[in-house]
Amino acid sequence: MTRTHSGWTPAWAATMVALALGSAHLSLATAPEGSITATLWPAVGFGIVALALSPTRWWPALVVALGACTASAAAVQAPGPVAYMAVFVVLSMGESLAGAVVLRLRRAPDEVQLRSQEDAIRVVVASLTAATVSGAGSALYAAVEGSREAREIFVAIFPSHLASALVVALLVLSLRSPRRRTSRVEVGLQTTLLALALWTIFASGQHPALSPFPLILLIWAAYRFGLRTLAWQMFATAVIVGLIAATGTSPFQTLDGQVMSTQMVATLVQTYLLCMVLICLPVAVGVHTSDLLQRQLRASQHLSDITLATTACLILVTDIRGTVLRANPAVGKVLGHDIDAVVGHPVWETITSVPDRAAVRQLFASGDGRDIPRQLDGRVHDVWGREHRMVWTSGIVHEDGTPAHVVLTGLDVTAERTAAGLMEHLLSAALDTAIIGTDPQGTITLFNTGAQSMLGRPSSEAVGTPFTDLLDPDALERWTHAQQEATPFQSLVDHVVGEPPQDWGWRTSPEPDAPLRRVSMSLTRVTDHSNALIGYLCIGTDMTDIHATAELLVSALEKERQVVGHLKDLDTAKDQFVTTVSHELRTPVATIVGYGEMLAEGDLGELSGPQAKALTAIVRNGERLVGLIDNLLALGGLAADGPQWDRDPVDLREVVREVQVDTAALLENRVLNVSFDVPSTAVPVMGERATLVLALNNVVANAVKFTEDGGQVRCLLDVVDGQARILVDDTGLGIPLDEQQYLFQRFWRSSTSQQREIQGTGLGLSTVQTIVRAHGGSVEIESADRRGTTVTVLLPVHESSRSAPTGDRQRVRRD
Repeated sequence: MTRTHSGWTPAWAATMVALALGSAHLSLATAPEGSITATLWPAVGFGIVALALSPTRWWPALVVALGACTASAAAVQAPGPVAYMAVFVVLSMGESLAGAVVLRLRRAPDEVQLRSQEDAIRVVVASLTAATVSGAGSALYAAVEGSREAREIFVAIFPSHLASALVVALLVLSLRSPRRRTSRVEVGLQTTLLALALWTIFASGQHPALSPFPLILLIWAAYRFGLRTLAWQMFATAVIVGLIAATGTSPFQTLDGQVMSTQMVATLVQTYLLCMVLICLPVAVGVHTSDLLQRQLRASQHLSDITLATTACLILVTDIRGTVLRANPAVGKVLGHDIDAVVGHPVWETITSVPDRAAVRQLFASGDGRDIPRQLDGRVHDVWGREHRMVWTSGIVHEDGTPAHVVLTGLDVTAERTAAGLMEHLLSAALDTAIIGTDPQGTITLFNTGAQSMLGRPSSEAVGTPFTDLLDPDALERWTHAQQEATPFQSLVDHVVGEPPQDWGWRTSPEPDAPLRRVSMSLTRVTDHSNALIGYLCIGTDMTDIHATAELLVSALEKERQVVGHLKDLDTAKDQFVTTVSHELRTPVATIVGYGEMLAEGDLGELSGPQAKALTAIVRNGERLVGLIDNLLALGGLAADGPQWDRDPVDLREVVREVQVDTAALLENRVLNVSFDVPSTAVPVMGERATLVLALNNVVANAVKFTEDGGQVRCLLDVVDGQARILVDDTGLGIPLDEQQYLFQRFWRSSTSQQREIQGTGLGLSTVQTIVRAHGGSVEIESADRRGTTVTVLLPVHESSRSAPTGDRQRVRRD
């Protein structure tokens, strides 16, 4: 649900619209016979507040909804001509909109409240505007239509809508005001009396002289119970009086012995309600404003008490003669004095030390505070006899131009003065860091033991000399010339002060050929309490040994870089050697396997049983060597610095089908459910078919090897999000989670394969990853120990190859 910054929600707005609908039906249903209008029309009030408290972007929908409410009530309770109904609906919408515009004029929704007399006047003006729109519009329509006199229509509608708008607006806006604490007994008594008075006056239709009595009771509520209670009682009064008046009973039925018309009685009832609202509303708002001011005053006093209680400073308020009128808790916390023993006594008799009492008394002797200094340092003793150094600040408070009170604020600076003494000891302590102070012109005024130890110069020799004499003169001259400054020290001030530390050469003695120390130096401005420059502070750290160590480290790193380069060269030579040897081995091994297969098939003669068995072992191990050589060639051929290779459009369905044929040999003497699923349409990629077949053969072979009999292996080819996906999952042994980080390392084999003595080289997955990455794809593996493995290969689909002729295939070379 959308919430505005004022807390007004669509649900609240809808509630107001619903109340407008219900009150419209009720008002028309209970309207007295012969009356031009309903006795009470709360719909206008609910419509005004629904709009005024809502964001303006909601207004079109709310105005239409309010119009629909009025149309519904008129159509059901008081049907009439279409033109009359249309005017009735338009005027109802217009008066709500007019009243809301006045309430919202230069205000946000959360600013529409009832907190001051100005707010009350705005509510009255908004209600007057809404009632005027409705009354004047109805009168104009009557004048044009000619069925009734315009003045009669205006007199009938205006007070009814004005009273209703005021009562409802007062009720809803009072919900935003805090509830005033009152006695329930008193509220019950007043409410009972109000109900009895209304019943006696209106239900009986007698005793018109008692008609002011409910007003007196409502003024009681305004004074004692606050705005919210008054609003509810006004609303209840309006409803009760309206319903009773609708039955034809009212103290205003006769005037001077003449029976009043139904319309006149309704008008008098609304005028009666209007008078009660206009009299009680300012009273309630005034009481409400008084409550707010008192609450703010109490909060301000509470904040002052909290401030005095929590501040660490001593605060004393005295009269102009020096008698303490108020003291904050810090006086007791710092000095140990009882506050009651301080208040009411002269300040020099309580917290002032005995030797200073006469001087303090003399400060107050003039009686006008002219002898009291604005700031004063002093010593006071607490009740335990400890001395405190205090800095007092005074202020004279005038009343009607005459000095009346003195406010003394004391700050305990004992710790600060102690710290100052510790600083002096710190500067003279044995430190490795050089701390050098200068005056604004650059003359050394402070030369600590760290600087003396670093440069081998005593403080007496350095103090009084220019700071620039400490620096390497040649480097300083080049620096000053580069910065185009008039003097060396000004160059340092303009370009070093406030900057990060910089390395400089410092001389160990004034001699021209004195050895230099490499020092990391920072320069900072030193100011007083008024931010006036009083000098500069230099902090220097000896970096000579550190830089010497760094140079040795750089030299060592350079040698290490040379060794790493040599190792890379050796690694490259190793890869080239493996590739060359693999090429040379593949041909004879393939020949061995080929002749072995011919012998096994009987092409060269019949073999005995032992011979056939031995030959089968030769062929099987030869094929393992071929697979190993193929993996080594693939790893070397697809490496970043390996030989270049060509790519052509390849239909992955053909790759899967070829792997399906190759897998058949692995399933001999196995009981496995192996399935291959390919789509009906081509899945083209750019690549080398042989290497893709090799990669997928490795994946499927692993799934078959590591799945026990009775398990399942599935190979699925499809297209997902513009990428070709080959998914191979099995129900096999799986891979332990802590070993999966090594899956793509060359020659690595899982603990499961080693424990079960499953043959393999450890190059399969490394070969798969190398081939897939060379084709611009990726490999993902999900597995758990004893729960199977899922390998997902993603390759980019080559869309252009679907429409390009076969003869136009483009040769793409990998860089």
